[in-house]
Amino acid sequence: MDRAKMIFAAVVTAIFIAGAILLITRADSSNPDQWARLVYVFGAFEAIAFTAVGWVFGAEVNRQRADSAEKRADQATQEKDTEAEKGRTLAGMVIGRGSTGQPGRPRLEAQGGDTPSVASDPAVDYARTAYNINI
Repeated sequence: MDRAKMIFAAVVTAIFIAGAILLITRADSSNPDQWARLVYVFGAFEAIAFTAVGWVFGAEVNRQRADSAEKRADQATQEKDTEAEKGRTLAGMVIGRGSTGQPGRPRLEAQGGDTPSVASDPAVDYARTAYNINI
């Protein structure tokens, strides 16, 4: 497909150059009406030629940008799934700890510091490991 696009662009460019040469050779025409018609037709073909060449080369640039965007989107999706799994694991550890019922233990503990109750908590250890928290 890329080869066909390049051939198409080369043919359109060659026809455009031939038209430009035709206009240059007719530039000394003494008939202004004929010159005006040639310029009018050449202007229409010029628009078609520029559109065709832009389509060929513009598609390549946009394809590269689209591929790059898809890679970034896939990476973001993977990161989201990884973080969601970490969150589910941590939530399960915290909920599991709360359902076993430890008398006298508050439901919410102070964060930070290495107090004995926080330092030995498996949920806190997991959170520190999963999220690279060095407190």
